[in-house]
Amino acid sequence: MAQFDVYETPYPYASKVLNIQTDLLRHLKTRVVIPLEPIDINQGPLISRLHPVIAIRGINHVLNTAELAAIDVAQLNGPIASLDTTHRQIIVEALDFLVHGY
Repeated sequence: MAQFDVYETPYPYASKVLNIQTDLLRHLKTRVVIPLEPIDINQGPLISRLHPVIAIRGINHVLNTAELAAIDVAQLNGPIASLDTTHRQIIVEALDFLVHGY
């Protein structure tokens, strides 16, 4: 399970998640993840630095950074995408904004 890989889950409220946990902690039984939600026109305003838009399989998703959580690794099957080379910077910036405010 690599950092910045996207996984589908059995949870309807977070059907896709992004693993943000460092690979150095792969021995743990959980992963820290951020939900990826399809864009909804009724969503209301988003904070662009906190909620970047990322295309997964041709569908735009919002990275719901403020909803990060830990999930049991058994709930994550093979990755469906990797955002490591394409979106690493904006993901790290969203996390910095959540934690530090900048």
